[in-house]
Amino acid sequence: MQTSLSRIEREYILRSLKDELPPLTLFINTNSYIITKYQFIGNTLNWETDKILLPPGTSSVQIHFMHKKHAMRFSAKLIRSGSRISCTVPQDIYPEEASRDLALDHIKIPSCNGFITAVFPINSPVETKEFQQETEQNPEKLEKLGKKIGLTTRETAAIVQLAAYLQGIQDSVISLPKDQYTGHIIHCDHRNLLMAFPLYSIAEYTTKNPFPITIFFTKRKIELTAQCIGTLSITDCTGVIAITYITAQEEDKRFLYEGCYKKKYTEIE
Repeated sequence: MQTSLSRIEREYILRSLKDELPPLTLFINTNSYIITKYQFIGNTLNWETDKILLPPGTSSVQIHFMHKKHAMRFSAKLIRSGSRISCTVPQDIYPEEASRDLALDHIKIPSCNGFITAVFPINSPVETKEFQQETEQNPEKLEKLGKKIGLTTRETAAIVQLAAYLQGIQDSVISLPKDQYTGHIIHCDHRNLLMAFPLYSIAEYTTKNPFPITIFFTKRKIELTAQCIGTLSITDCTGVIAITYITAQEEDKRFLYEGCYKKKYTEIE
């Protein structure tokens, strides 16, 4: 059983949390949310939002944050009052397990309005097995979807994730991102990145002009130059942007590949 922080460690971490107010990542069932603007008063965290879905019967959620490059987590009960959500920080706060030290946390891209941010849920919000089978039974369907957003059959894994994501939207399993700070990472490997955002927040990236992008892991960050290869509208207000990397070190490619596919990377991949 993992040991929680000692009393002295907890007090130190909470002082730092109050002073620095780092982004919080909330994991609620299969959804995740990044909270960048909140208050920490006494022992209570609170923020204004109408974007977080609290399923019936939700008793507690996982909340993660970074402290000096170390990931911390705790479980808390969220209480909604109108558009305000609050929770009390519990006695037990845990350092992240070593196996999650290099987990993909979020992606950040500078924009004319500051930045846009996307998060990748710990667990895929949609089962992709049926879509993987479809690549064998009906490859033309996925190829057609890929072409809509600039992906070739070489990027089958990305297209499968996109198909699963769109199905999740259709089945109301996934709630659409509603602002530039709560985008969804659909797929991230050594070549491409797919993210869903409100259309207004990605309009400036749809030209062929390169732009910087930073991929944050719990104990590492990768800085790249990227370029949009296509977009796909989901609704009148929301869309998916497909990005390819222009500059990427071989070591960064290896890290991204092995993190996505859980197998060894070779330069011919």
